[in-house]
Amino acid sequence: MAEEDYELLPHREIQRLKEEISKLKGGEAVGTDKDLRRAVMNLSEKIDSMNEILEAASVDLREEDKEAEIIKDKIDPIMEKMAELADQNQKIAKGLVAIHDLVDEKLEELSTVVGELRAMAADIRDMKTGIRRIRAPEMPRPAPITPPGLGLGVPPPPAPEGPKRMELKPPKKRGLFG
Repeated sequence: MAEEDYELLPHREIQRLKEEISKLKGGEAVGTDKDLRRAVMNLSEKIDSMNEILEAASVDLREEDKEAEIIKDKIDPIMEKMAELADQNQKIAKGLVAIHDLVDEKLEELSTVVGELRAMAADIRDMKTGIRRIRAPEMPRPAPITPPGLGLGVPPPPAPEGPKRMELKPPKKRGLFG
């Protein structure tokens, strides 16, 4: 034993070290070990509560995924119908534009014809007024001759009237298509 190095320690220090060794053997925490043990227990509790929260969130996400799938299944047919309606609306719009173009063409043609008819009516009016000025004064018409034995006591038929004046009336305006 002479060759062993040793250090002199106060008796109190040796006593404290012996107590710590016996506590460690008994499973009790010593000094800072108590704090460490308390921190580990606290951490363990927090990790457990965090696991519970994550499990609940996982369940909620699965439920939301199911709900989203159900909603998607319901919305998909509606979206298809909306696409069909958009296509039909586009066809209807093209048809309306085509009808509008045809109506414009026909209106132009009608306005041209109406203009020509008005010009012709004016020409006819002008011709009528010119004829009235040139026409000779009317002479009285002789009474018709009735053959003997016919129509005794029967009045003679009425004399034909002079030439009738024709009046041109402007055509009646009708609706857009007739």
